Amino acid sequence: MATLDEVSDGRAILGLGVGGTSFRELGISAPLPLAALRESVDVIRRLLRGEEVSVEGKVVSLKGGRLQFMPIRERIPIYFATHGAQVARLAGEIADGVLLGNILSPSGVDFYLEQVRAGAAKAGRTLDSVSISLRPEVCVSEDEAAALAVMRRRAALRLVWTHPHWEYLEHLGVSVPPALTELVARKQPGVTDRVATLIPDSVVAATVAAGHPERVASQLAEAIRPGVNRITIRVHEIPGAGIAPVLRTFMEDVMPLVEKRIGQPA
Repeated sequence: MATLDEVSDGRAILGLGVGGTSFRELGISAPLPLAALRESVDVIRRLLRGEEVSVEGKVVSLKGGRLQFMPIRERIPIYFATHGAQVARLAGEIADGVLLGNILSPSGVDFYLEQVRAGAAKAGRTLDSVSISLRPEVCVSEDEAAALAVMRRRAALRLVWTHPHWEYLEHLGVSVPPALTELVARKQPGVTDRVATLIPDSVVAATVAAGHPERVASQLAEAIRPGVNRITIRVHEIPGAGIAPVLRTFMEDVMPLVEKRIGQPA
């Protein structure tokens, strides 16, 4: 990251998270994720300051670790990406920013802002000291049906990946029918496509931004709250079209509509 910061002339941002999937399949354990984040941030910041670091933490251990060059910045911004309440609180306490992943319901954004605020207060900070970004996955197109189909399947895939840890749905104020829960729990091949047919529209709208520019702009404008100062998108394409049209439409059509709806530059 220090090297990337140098070649980008001081524009790097380090994103950290506890990870979501595939650890078990790869035989990798991920114990004490909150401790891992806390200890990683401490070690990274000390190394960037040019210190020689020796620690024996709950997760992170280092003996005489140091960088072999002096970074151009001694503090690269560290953002946590999460849809977890505990990580959001930890971000408020120790991170420079937080990316609220796929959290688009107004009540959900309010809930996570309160978690960040609580963490900041614990550290004697204010909410203003933490850069807060909505980080939705997006497919925007004049072909609304096609964009919604792409993101409906994406929302379904996330449900499959994150099962049974669906606490975030409660925080977003949405739920899934028992039949869908039973289907995911069986873990059968091809389950994602079947889940996509059962996933409620409310879950799709609360977790991904999809459809016509007007629709996407409305979703984002409704989710933006005081304290949110950035939107970071992960773009998905309509099959065969590439991501360039989505990016162009988002910047040229969606963002001006967002600015108009919230009454200030976005």
